[in-house]
Amino acid sequence: MGSNHPADPVVASIEKVLAAERDADRMLADCRRQADATIAAARERAAGIGRRTDARISRIHPAYLKKIEAGLVQLSQAVDAGADFASEDENMSLIANAVRRLAGKMTSDASG
Repeated sequence: MGSNHPADPVVASIEKVLAAERDADRMLADCRRQADATIAAARERAAGIGRRTDARISRIHPAYLKKIEAGLVQLSQAVDAGADFASEDENMSLIANAVRRLAGKMTSDASG
């Protein structure tokens, strides 16, 4: 066994390894803090997106309810008047196009 003398190469090597381990622990702790900060910032951004999305939905929902109601009134009047309607395939195509347009409007970055 080597002596505990500071010049002992075994002691110096162990101290060097322990110092490197402390440095690694500090760097790991720093990385964890940075990761936590990044995650917190991302969560805050996501929460902001959620709040803006909810606000947009709240603004456009009543307007679309009015449009739907008006469309139902028109449809009811057309049925009462004996209107001839398109085939089921044509109706499905119209519905699919309307859904795409509505989805585009609801997900666009434009305010309001």
